[in-house]
Amino acid sequence: GYDDANTVIIQKVVTIDPGVAPTLTTDEFVVGTTKEVTGKFTGGIKYVGIKVGDTTYDRVPVSSDGTYKYYAKDKIKDTTTKVTVLGYDSVGLALEVEVTVK
Repeated sequence: GYDDANTVIIQKVVTIDPGVAPTLTTDEFVVGTTKEVTGKFTGGIKYVGIKVGDTTYDRVPVSSDGTYKYYAKDKIKDTTTKVTVLGYDSVGLALEVEVTVK
């Protein structure tokens, strides 16, 4: 802190806890059978979105129990197009994880 003359009167070193690094996992998606991209998350993930090929879809809130689901039956139509789950924290895009599509 400083006094009225703007002189340092006390200093203290503090450690800032960065929190838990976010993680994101995905479950397998089977074309024609599975309706939703599902998985689990840790850390500060607040929303997930999906990217199918070059198209990025809107994000949706995650569940408070550490899981997420994203309806994608109408978006994932074949096994050759790359599918990615996008995890967002309070700042923005935190991480991306590829989905296994069969």
